Amino acid sequence: MTTAQTDAPVLRLPVVTVIVLVLLAIVFAFEVRFAPVLQGGLSPPVGALIAYGAADGALVFGHGEWWRVFTAPMLHANLSHLLSNAAVFAIVGFMLEPLVGSRWFAALYAVGGLGGALCALLLDPPDIPAVGASGAIMGVLGAAFLCGASAKAGPKGRRMQSWSLRMMLP
Repeated sequence: MTTAQTDAPVLRLPVVTVIVLVLLAIVFAFEVRFAPVLQGGLSPPVGALIAYGAADGALVFGHGEWWRVFTAPMLHANLSHLLSNAAVFAIVGFMLEPLVGSRWFAALYAVGGLGGALCALLLDPPDIPAVGASGAIMGVLGAAFLCGASAKAGPKGRRMQSWSLRMMLP
């Protein structure tokens, strides 16, 4: 093996990013397929989202349905909600996952998703059920910003920080 072959950059597919994007699409397809009726923008009604596992304060705190903090991040209110979350997640996933590795990236996503669901339960009005991967995405965006400052990020680090700030702040 020559030196040129060992110095070539290795392009790795961010496996967790791709798997999560596929899972989010599959879950949304089931939401739409089994909704009793659809509203504009392929929107399942709120009652269906609650039945599917949306984080609803009364059900989580009042009835002990804590499993909802795990299911809510996989659900989306409509197609534009899914597509906007997927676009941001794909960008940050393709930047961050190769840097930190698949296991750490999966852990960051999971902790962000749980944190987002818990924050929604604590901060949102109790009569508004929470769905979406926004909390998980904010978690990986925060990690991308912090990891962008590391020496391991190299010259791409500043770009990763810039992108993560641009997506977090709005």
